[in-house]
Amino acid sequence: MFCIRSDEASAARRLFDNVWLWLSVAAAAALQGLVLYVPALQKAFGTVALDGRDWLVCAAVASTVMLARELLKWHWRTRDRRAAVSRGAADPVEA
Repeated sequence: MFCIRSDEASAARRLFDNVWLWLSVAAAAALQGLVLYVPALQKAFGTVALDGRDWLVCAAVASTVMLARELLKWHWRTRDRRAAVSRGAADPVEA
């Protein structure tokens, strides 16, 4: 969710400005935690508890999407700046 807030700016830019986004992430994590660790919900949803290694694998796989998106944004910004400089723009960021 964080990397799609802008097609140009980094996900780290103004990261904490959207309180509702953080609340939704916290709520989703809490609900997922309940489904994974509360026995009655485990039975209802057919889940099992994850250990630390499982969480690391999940985080690593999930972060590849954000990493790929951020690398693409960096590439596009660099390309746009180089194109602006080659055109002779006074301020490449504004071009």
